[in-house]
Amino acid sequence: ITLFFFGRSVEEIYGSRELVGFYLAAGLAAGVAVTAAGLAVGPRAAGWFAGTSGVLTAVTVLYGWHFPRQQVLFVIIPMPAWVMCVILIGLNVLGFGGNPAAALVGAAFALGYAKSGVRLTTWLPGGGRSR
Repeated sequence: ITLFFFGRSVEEIYGSRELVGFYLAAGLAAGVAVTAAGLAVGPRAAGWFAGTSGVLTAVTVLYGWHFPRQQVLFVIIPMPAWVMCVILIGLNVLGFGGNPAAALVGAAFALGYAKSGVRLTTWLPGGGRSR
């Protein structure tokens, strides 16, 4: 549902190929965070789909970055997208949702990506041009 609602708007800004690159890179970063947390804290810190919360948090935060005042429904409460992002990250950090390490890394990855202006597909063969 997150990808359907927020991913479509992000895709309009960056294009399909860049969104896939962002999604995969955020997943890799979240997976590394979950693995590191698992090694540091113990195997209970990781889970089968723990990196997924990082990817979905990254897409949501990137949406909130570009559309901060857009009204969205969080559960059943309408609020600006930036408020939803703060609540979502807070819930993940408190353990209500996905893996806290993955969510924090996903949010940080999205903010770094948005602020840097770097495009991931420029590193691919063809310079990011669609074929």
